[in-house]
Amino acid sequence: MEATSKNGPTPLTLQPHRFDLSAEGCQARRARLFSRLDPTPDVIIAGGADQLAYFANFHIAEHVFQANNASAFLVMTPDECTLVHDNLLDGYAALAHTEKKRCVAWYRGIEPAGDRRALILEEARKELESHKASRVGASLARVPGAAFWSISDKLGRDTITDIDPVVRRMRIQKDEDELQLLRTCGAIVSRVMDHAWTKIQPGMTEMELFMVMQTEANRLAGQPVRLYGDVVSGPRCEDVGGPPSHRMIQANELVLLDFSVVVNGYRADIAATKYIGHRPPTELWLRHRACVEALHASLAHLRTGSGAAAIEQAVKRAIAEAGFPGGMPGHAGHGVGLMHPEAPFFVARSPETLIGREVVTIEPGIYEKGICGIRIEHNYHITDTGAEQITNHDVETLALA
Repeated sequence: MEATSKNGPTPLTLQPHRFDLSAEGCQARRARLFSRLDPTPDVIIAGGADQLAYFANFHIAEHVFQANNASAFLVMTPDECTLVHDNLLDGYAALAHTEKKRCVAWYRGIEPAGDRRALILEEARKELESHKASRVGASLARVPGAAFWSISDKLGRDTITDIDPVVRRMRIQKDEDELQLLRTCGAIVSRVMDHAWTKIQPGMTEMELFMVMQTEANRLAGQPVRLYGDVVSGPRCEDVGGPPSHRMIQANELVLLDFSVVVNGYRADIAATKYIGHRPPTELWLRHRACVEALHASLAHLRTGSGAAAIEQAVKRAIAEAGFPGGMPGHAGHGVGLMHPEAPFFVARSPETLIGREVVTIEPGIYEKGICGIRIEHNYHITDTGAEQITNHDVETLALA
């Protein structure tokens, strides 16, 4: 039985930094990046929230003032990694898994502050040049050109390799520390979903329901976290989704929730639809049941070696065979992790094949004007023998008794 307290279920985190990636995992990913770049660079500069988290467990909380206009960079060699940051980020830098930190004072409260991003970029350029490299790897999408074009002018632009395509492929397969974090994300979103259904009642607005969900996510995580997604009711469900509005939820109508909770940059992504009443009309029950059967049908294909397009076809075929051809536009799911969505993509024109260790969503839905908008969704870890379900909220029941 789940532990409880006078305030309800025990939060999932009971100690600080529960959501960290491991030092070993970060080191392994940096080594893997160097091994997969051809030709191998002498030094790499990376940036952006996703790469900072992925390679160094560096994440700036979004709810603090220190995050405003903040930036940081990683300068990596095969032997060591340096985090370049400013003094307002010292607390977050202390948790980063890097061999060195290079901190520059931006604002100390005793003199005016300059351009924060420009200062960090210049410090990163200095760190990069200190390695006297003959070949450089760089995230061309995340590192402003000023940090390395001065080096390319000396060495030649053909000496710079874009790391982003390789990093995107690497991120498809999750390491064990990433899987542990995503399992925790899955537990949080599942419990938030189930909690929302216990609190919803006619007369509540979508925005009020969203606030209930956000509060529960913060409580379970033990820290402020970002919750985003679709919170729609009644006819708004037919439009597939949308942000919460001030529309009042009515009895005997549908409510569709599809949302993520972001923890240290990682997120799970789930959905469920409920009828606010005891006896849903048969036409709604049949469509919801078709979505459930489509979700079940996908499981036979969720294993290493399956084609992404074939998985999409399996989901849509099940819905068509239930009597609702054309009721499901768009994709049947996608990968999740540091981005949303990310590869693989379960769409008709996808050439992708599952290679194992992905974390993916399957989200069958039926949308018909004047009738309904229904979607359900679970997340799965792909293995050679099948799929490990990492979310456990209820999608089988339509009626919210």
